[in-house]
Amino acid sequence: MKKKVIVGLSGGVDSAVAVFLLKKDGYDVIGLYIDINAKADKKKLKAVEAIAKHLKIDLIVKRSYRAFKKDIIDKYVQCYLNATTPNPCVRCNRLIKFKELFLQQKKIKADYVATGHYARVFYDKTENSYFLKKAKDKSKDQSYFLYTLKSKELSKAIFPLGKLTKKQVKLIAKKHGLDKFSKEESQEVCFIPNKDHPLFFKKNYNIKPSKGDIVDARGEKIGRHKGFIFYTVGQRKGLGIAYSEPLYVIKIDNKNNCIVAAPEKLLYNKKLIIDEVVFVSNGIIKKPIKAKVKIRYRHKESSAIISPISKDNWEINFIRAQRAITPGQSVVFYDKDKVIGGGIIKEVCND
Repeated sequence: MKKKVIVGLSGGVDSAVAVFLLKKDGYDVIGLYIDINAKADKKKLKAVEAIAKHLKIDLIVKRSYRAFKKDIIDKYVQCYLNATTPNPCVRCNRLIKFKELFLQQKKIKADYVATGHYARVFYDKTENSYFLKKAKDKSKDQSYFLYTLKSKELSKAIFPLGKLTKKQVKLIAKKHGLDKFSKEESQEVCFIPNKDHPLFFKKNYNIKPSKGDIVDARGEKIGRHKGFIFYTVGQRKGLGIAYSEPLYVIKIDNKNNCIVAAPEKLLYNKKLIIDEVVFVSNGIIKKPIKAKVKIRYRHKESSAIISPISKDNWEINFIRAQRAITPGQSVVFYDKDKVIGGGIIKEVCND
């Protein structure tokens, strides 16, 4: 009998090619489309249905806006109000996409789940665990967004695009007529049109930001901000301060409605605290480990020692200071191309 796999379909080229490749490899494929929009996205659904028809697969459609709003959008807004900068894609993969994929997998008794993410899965005999591995195309690698998937889940996951480059995927799509259904590329914050945070906060949450002081590293007032929720650590633009050298946001103090701005050299730190820590392996890790650590998606990972300091918190000490470590962002631990685990930045420690 053919192995059955349920594939997350987004209406884009990547997930369509993933379906094509799985069918080519002999799998019995079922598509799953999760609509996370407040109002049903008829245009996107039409594209997904056209892809399913073109590839001759059955399609399951699920509405998940309530869960998406509660677990992703509301959390995103709350993070900004708490002066942290969240990564909604990581949470969405864990709490929406893969949660629904594994739920439907059990329901229809499929053998595997699959998506169009650029990542790979492999089994490590020495650790008796499945692990994520970076994609062949390092410029498109999405293992960072999938670090919360543990060994048990990875044993049932397939990422057909992990062994291909984006260029190869586009060629496959064009050759087999899969590029005509949708031209849209996925964006990081899909629920904020045109990245207009001020309008989004005001329109959807009636949040009217309060202006406040911008201070230097010594606490002396040097300017005014438009509302701390519109700033993030490392930001340079929008400060509107004439100074002897460029200034960057180095800290956001939501309790005092204050932003600290300073020269770039003060953006660098070696130590941080993380929580919500996840390790991929079946084994329990309690001792300090050495790893390459990535503090945000487009950041180049750097050598560090990760040590437990309490039941819920771990400390990361980098060999070299890192620029603009931002509370709320995900950090991911790597051993070469292998994902060990990750967590959420809770606090940046001054050296």
